[in-house]
Amino acid sequence: MPSVQPSRPHRAGLAAYLKQAFVYHWNIGLLSVAVVGSLLSPWPDAILPLVGALEALYLGGMVSMPRFREAIDAQANAGEPSDVASPTITDLVAGLGIESQTRFTALRRRCAQMQALANDLRGADAVGDVAGTMRTSGLNQLLWGFLRLLHHQDALGKLLASMDGADIAQKSERIAAGLARAQASKDERLVNSFQERAATAAARLEHYERTKKDVAFVGAELDRIEDKIHALSEMAVNQSDANALSAQIDATAASMLATESRLSEFQASSAIFPDLNGAPAILSDDPRDGGRLRA
Repeated sequence: MPSVQPSRPHRAGLAAYLKQAFVYHWNIGLLSVAVVGSLLSPWPDAILPLVGALEALYLGGMVSMPRFREAIDAQANAGEPSDVASPTITDLVAGLGIESQTRFTALRRRCAQMQALANDLRGADAVGDVAGTMRTSGLNQLLWGFLRLLHHQDALGKLLASMDGADIAQKSERIAAGLARAQASKDERLVNSFQERAATAAARLEHYERTKKDVAFVGAELDRIEDKIHALSEMAVNQSDANALSAQIDATAASMLATESRLSEFQASSAIFPDLNGAPAILSDDPRDGGRLRA
């Protein structure tokens, strides 16, 4: 499995964030209506400052959203050449078992279909649509987390298959019987030797049982997260409130991080992946991109 070391992306900067938030078509439309309405009202001197304050509040709220900044950064970095060759999503999927490969590919295809349908429904608004980019960025993050967990599930499955629980338990019983005989003979050297062996056997058995629980847990979590990604990808088609959808995506991503933290062996296997904030463009608009990893 190749080590992933994505380069740090170029940040678009505050000016670009403010510009994109301002020129967003819904903002332009509502702001224009508010300004014209204020000028036609009997109290333009009182209402116009209020409109300006609300616009400043909107701009500040949008710029403060990490996913909005990530979307603008992604647009700014689109098409920039990479100095260092990095593995593609295809490479990482190929490192999974056949069943996991099929599962991820089907989920990715479903999200891509929903993304294409959303673009069709938005029509001309899809060009330069920041909200659409935010939705795609969020789904990329969830698919990336799902891929991470699939790799962890495969690693845990291989670890569990390499351990013979029945043999470990039987050996533990034999060591316990040997310890009892050593204690009966009052041979201190044998007692010490069997005590150390008993401690080792107990640790192996505990690790085996913990691994079994981790396998069951990550399997249940993958089912839960897969259902959630299906639901969010479908909601993204006609969800007009990008902030509400973004909040649901953030909540799901947070739950995935919580899942990772509960897995006793996750730290070792997650070292080969960037974290969720470094999710690559799995749902790339450019089919030639191949999902190459970039932060």
